[in-house]
Amino acid sequence: HLTRCLAVAFAPEVLVNGVAPGLMEGTRMTARLHPDQVRRASEEAALGRPVDKDDVADQVVTFARTEGRFARHFNAEAQPDEPLLLAQQDRLENVFSNSAAELIDLRGEVEKQSIALRAALDRPQLDREQVQRIGQRLNDARGRQFQRELMMLVDMRAVLTDQQWNRLRAQLDRLAERKQEQRREQQQPMRPRPRMR
Repeated sequence: HLTRCLAVAFAPEVLVNGVAPGLMEGTRMTARLHPDQVRRASEEAALGRPVDKDDVADQVVTFARTEGRFARHFNAEAQPDEPLLLAQQDRLENVFSNSAAELIDLRGEVEKQSIALRAALDRPQLDREQVQRIGQRLNDARGRQFQRELMMLVDMRAVLTDQQWNRLRAQLDRLAERKQEQRREQQQPMRPRPRMR
């Protein structure tokens, strides 16, 4: 969500990409997980397996070679009225680099707790207290992640002019509206299909 908003807001001067590999082999987070959790997450992954460091490195290299082509294409409708200055780009880069490691850890903790909750709910004999504890840890992890993302946004706001901020804010609002619309569509009851004769 944040990557898309930043890409739209700052194109074409700044190319914004993100790599979110999910469960990744050879990490401390993966090492702490129960083998059933790793198996389940692997089965649900888009690749049908956990990614490894080479997968992530290949994607980062691909992004580094784009020379802005994808950003200009993706953001054709969002031509900025006020481009970012070099000093702003440097300050934004500092905001991202200062936040990146912590956000990765926080997202990893949310994923870890989500997997633990799914595993607890999938047990034949539910342990209500255990589910409640894991649910609380998941809720706490999401709260810490939200707070860090919010503070990163505050730091970004301090770098941007009002016009740049308003452009980013408008994009964030559009994305939030789309997300709400998708939720409403998912909540609508499914209608039975007419039978073919």
